[in-house]
Order: sequence, then C-alpha cells, then structure tokens
Amino acid sequence: PNKNKKVKFKSNFFFFYSKISKIRAIHSEETIQSSKHSKNLTRKTETGVLKNSLIFQTVLALLFIFLTTFGGDKAGELYYKIYDMSTMSFIVPYFFLALSYIIFKKKNHISPFQAVKNPIAGMVLGSLLLILCLVSLIFSGYDISKSFADQMGTIELYYGGLLFFLLIGVVIKFFSGKKR
Repeated sequence: PNKNKKVKFKSNFFFFYSKISKIRAIHSEETIQSSKHSKNLTRKTETGVLKNSLIFQTVLALLFIFLTTFGGDKAGELYYKIYDMSTMSFIVPYFFLALSYIIFKKKNHISPFQAVKNPIAGMVLGSLLLILCLVSLIFSGYDISKSFADQMGTIELYYGGLLFFLLIGVVIKFFSGKKR
C-alpha cells in the first residue's frame, strides 16, 4: 500500500510539474506589468525574482499534488474535471483565431506574421485548424467509449460550465467599459 502511494505521489508530482508552465505564464513579469495584480504578488527580491508569486504557485501546485494523492478518489475526480474544463476553455480562443485567420486570408489582409503567403493555402490551413479545434472541443467533453446517456451529467457539466464561464466573461467585459 505505501509503495503505491509513493508511485502515485511521484507520478502526480511530475504531472503537475509539467503543468506549472501555465502558472508561470500567468505570473510572468510581462503579464504582471500589463495587468492590475496586487502589490503582494509583484514584490521582487534583490535578484529580480517575484518571490510571493513563486510562493503562490508552489503552494498551489503542492495543494493539487496532495489533494489528488491523499484526497481519495473523489478529490482526484474533482481535479480531473477541473483540468478537463480548463483544457476545453483553452481550445475556444484557438477556434476563434482560426476563424479570424480564414476571414483575413479571404479578404487578402496582409499581416506581419503569415503562416503561408498564398491566400488559398492560408484558408485551407485555417480551415484545418478550425476543424481540429472543433473536434478537440467536442471530444474533450465526450467519451466515445461510453453511451451518450451514461455521460449526460458530465456533458452538461463540461459544456454548460464552459458556456457559463464564457457568459460571465462577456458580462464582465460589457460592464468593465473598456473598448478595444
């Protein structure tokens, strides 16, 4: 039993360590300078390390490691549901980027960065990316090995949660008064 917990802890540790890069991106210096983070997270040491931000991400990573290692099956299920939902939310911007890439290529808009110079090839590339995003969005919430009826609760949670949080973002953007 103890050996299994050690193996589970090590595998969880390396899994979370690979995911810390997302947390680092959130607390990177560029992100912090361009946003309104509290002064507590932006305090630097003499060498320029964002000390409190680093402590925050370490505590957060350790919390998830201990939660999934020692929290039992329900804690692990909760974590993986949160992980799956966050993965789905990362797909949405790429979907709209692919869609806008197709539209810009169709209008022959010249941008500083172009994956391909040919408009037809650009639309094909954008369409391929759009299809991949759509398929990823569908199958990140739907398990083809189970019947549709058996996973209806999970589907409602994943897609309903995604739509709910997108709606919250739209409302916040609307009431913030910022125009871009």
